[in-house]
Amino acid sequence: AEYQARWAYQKMLDSDLMYDGCFFDNFFTSQSWLKADIHGKAVVLDADEDGKPDDPVWLDAAWREGVFAELALWRKLMPHAYATGHLPNPSTPELGGIFNGNSNLFWAANVLDGQRSFADFRSTLESWNTHGRAPVLNTIEASPHNQVAYGYGYDMQKSMPAATLGFARDFHRYMRFPLAVTL
Repeated sequence: AEYQARWAYQKMLDSDLMYDGCFFDNFFTSQSWLKADIHGKAVVLDADEDGKPDDPVWLDAAWREGVFAELALWRKLMPHAYATGHLPNPSTPELGGIFNGNSNLFWAANVLDGQRSFADFRSTLESWNTHGRAPVLNTIEASPHNQVAYGYGYDMQKSMPAATLGFARDFHRYMRFPLAVTL
């Protein structure tokens, strides 16, 4: 946790403070849910390296403590910098004490695909207005349908048919909606 906090701090210093904040990707407060890597290969979590799968309750508590320790130290080093990330939703006072806002991934496509309600999306955004560190900085990420955006693995240029890629690029509804919500 200390290494990561100091690494993020040093990256900002190395840029001569050109950036006014930091984006923390995948700020997960638990880890026991992880059962496979990005290729679908099963993984066994053994953070204490005792050769046995970790107790999920212990792992999640230790993981949570570590990620909050990381961000607490980063905040101490960079008290006035902006912080966003891919964060749990909705916001909580604990998250809002660290982060200015969330980068809302999947939400717009999920609303358009009928997997989430617009009211739920709006409530999530508004939770940051209540809890987020001032100034609140929410972003909304646009993408094509989840099946198109994430259904072709991590090498889409090779695995996605050209017609599907063309469809995704030209299906502007999935760009207009998140832009309108942002505005």
